[in-house]
Amino acid sequence: MSEETKHLKLFKYDKETDDFNTTTFNIKKCLNDNWDKIDLQSENTHKDISEIKLKDEEQQQSIDKMIERLTFMSCKRESKQGKYYTQIRWYRKDKTLYAYSTLYQDSTSTNEYIPKSMEIFFYSNNGSTIKERTKFDLIFNSEDGDLIEMRLL
Repeated sequence: MSEETKHLKLFKYDKETDDFNTTTFNIKKCLNDNWDKIDLQSENTHKDISEIKLKDEEQQQSIDKMIERLTFMSCKRESKQGKYYTQIRWYRKDKTLYAYSTLYQDSTSTNEYIPKSMEIFFYSNNGSTIKERTKFDLIFNSEDGDLIEMRLL
């Protein structure tokens, strides 16, 4: 009795019961149908990969845009816990508020302050209205405490 593969449900012969020399050999089912299933699975996989790459590129562009904008601003550190400045304000040349960042600690953390996320608020040209908000999860190296990753949420 013929079988199907586990994941793609491809038709395959059972060596014990199927005889290639008899009429049980079905070319259409063995080859064409199987190839169609493989091709469809490949197409779906390529679509998934393309969507992931596109999302990754969008997130990276967003991160690059924020870093570029923040690089050329005056900034003022406002609050510190442990070795981290938890609040920083960025100002334009005209001294209006451009952005405000805050670090947040996980409520389950130990006595040592270790930030778990960062939120950045971008302000309109008047410096008083928030026009955009971005949040990151912060990942630190457990051995030396260095920041190793910022995940855009």
